[in-house]
Amino acid sequence: MKIKVLGCSGGVAAGHDSTCLLLGDELLVDAGTGARKLAPEEALRIKDILVSHSHLDHITSICFIADQDIEHRKEATRIHALPETASALRRYVVNEIIWPEIEKVIINGVQMVEFHVLRAFETVDIRGYRITPLPVRHALPTLGFCFHGENGSMVFISDMISASDEVWAWINAQDDLRYFITETAFPNRLEELARISKHLTPQMYADLCKDNLSPAKLKSVELYATHIKPLYNQQVLDEIKELESQGLKVKALEHDMEFDL
Repeated sequence: MKIKVLGCSGGVAAGHDSTCLLLGDELLVDAGTGARKLAPEEALRIKDILVSHSHLDHITSICFIADQDIEHRKEATRIHALPETASALRRYVVNEIIWPEIEKVIINGVQMVEFHVLRAFETVDIRGYRITPLPVRHALPTLGFCFHGENGSMVFISDMISASDEVWAWINAQDDLRYFITETAFPNRLEELARISKHLTPQMYADLCKDNLSPAKLKSVELYATHIKPLYNQQVLDEIKELESQGLKVKALEHDMEFDL
């Protein structure tokens, strides 16, 4: 399983694009502004999009991706999401005000967009990729994802403040887990703001890992931080580096990084 990071910032600025991962060449995980890096012919190949939640930085490019192949469309663009996320997209985005109701558009006898329901802990197979949705606590219903590859697995959680004991038990039970990725949106001095907005700081990230990942996982799994707000990028990077004094080696996820599972 090839995974490429198209965007991983907690906002948009020069050199910073919001969350979007490319699995292989046909599947996106979130559709933030990172999707703009796809060439037109690459975007044409995207037929499935997993959406973690309905916040704007994760859905920005959905309509543009779905709108690519108008003339020769042979299959729908499938959006895989929680029922609450699909409902939000229908009500607030594809509503004939912000964007046409593309779910109702038929081209060459093919529906333009289909919504497919994701359910917590129910592993799905999408174009040969096995993915398990994991429920996490954020400002609204949100999923993280575990990608299961032949050479190990990766847990990717773009936005969260915490998760249930059930989720942590599930993560710790993955014997082949190689990567754990979650957010550090704000620097430590803005912990109150992070808690209000249901995000993490580097110290909150460290506490979360030490309190919930098993000792074996803390030793064997590579830890990454994502979703850093561009304005605080250097502050957060410095604070991530300082976590080494607590015995945690955390790397920052970067645009254009590639993983092979």
